[in-house]
Amino acid sequence: MKEISFETYKARERTIEKLEDELELAEEALENKYGIDD
Repeated sequence: MKEISFETYKARERTIEKLEDELELAEEALENKYGIDD
């Protein structure tokens, strides 16, 4: 695995966290729409 700078790592980490937040919201919206409860 090639080395990446700390700044690149942090930027990727923030991007991933943002995507995870969006996924969570989408999941909740679907659960509400279809009455699914996990």
